[in-house]
Amino acid sequence: MVSRQEFENDADRAASVLKDVAKMRANPAPASSTNASTPATKKQKTKDTKDKGSKKKKSSGVGDHRGAIRNYWVEYWDRKQNKWICVDPLLASVDDPNSLEENMTKPVIYVLAIDNEGGVREVTARYAAAFSHPDFRRRRTDQTWLCSTLRKNMIRADRKRGQLEDVQLRQELVNKPLPSTLSEYKNHPLYVLEKDLLKFEGIYPRPEDQKPLGEVRGHKVYPRSTVYTLQSVLNWLKLARSVKEGEKAYKVVKARPNLHVPAEEREPRFLDLFGYWQTEPFRPPKVVD
Repeated sequence: MVSRQEFENDADRAASVLKDVAKMRANPAPASSTNASTPATKKQKTKDTKDKGSKKKKSSGVGDHRGAIRNYWVEYWDRKQNKWICVDPLLASVDDPNSLEENMTKPVIYVLAIDNEGGVREVTARYAAAFSHPDFRRRRTDQTWLCSTLRKNMIRADRKRGQLEDVQLRQELVNKPLPSTLSEYKNHPLYVLEKDLLKFEGIYPRPEDQKPLGEVRGHKVYPRSTVYTLQSVLNWLKLARSVKEGEKAYKVVKARPNLHVPAEEREPRFLDLFGYWQTEPFRPPKVVD
């Protein structure tokens, strides 16, 4: 599918492959990416010259491109597998995302995919080997902000394909072994240690009521999906929810000190926190004469 040609830049290289993908759509005869054979190398004529000042001859061998920096490549949607397949025009490789990072500009912090409708998706997890490492995550912006930005209607990619891709990317992370150091669990996208919970976070069901995924250096590992944000009674009212009658605080934390009281006279204050499952939609009390 990818012809081994010389290109002036990555954009021209990607455009050439897009044309090849369009031809594939028009002619379904060629095999899919999973069993496609390597394309034949185009023959190029070279001229021998004794003039040392003449231009260097060009060759189309794959080895000539190894180590070349490029930040553009092509993905195409495989309808049989319901997944995006990456194509490396330089090395003529198909469906081998691990081989692409080697020749990208370092460090690789974000990888964005743009479809033919102008939709944008973040696919960093597919191409960055260090995606789950804490040092890598510290370099990135807030994930919540990034997700909300990419959900804007102007640039939102196909929802159905996006959902399928999310499942695949998550499964790729799940298939990797559990991190072996405590620092790797800090803000990990899939796993959490109880000691790393923030002040207003809690694990539900409680750690003692669920089976951990594993253990590292005496700390039990739990799914990140079991972490919830807790709120005080007043904050839940601001969200139009009220704590159910008879519910006990799921977590008790230190409250902010009263700054109007001298430091030496302040007494410790505590704040009761509750989870969403302990609340119900707010119902204003009936007015009584």
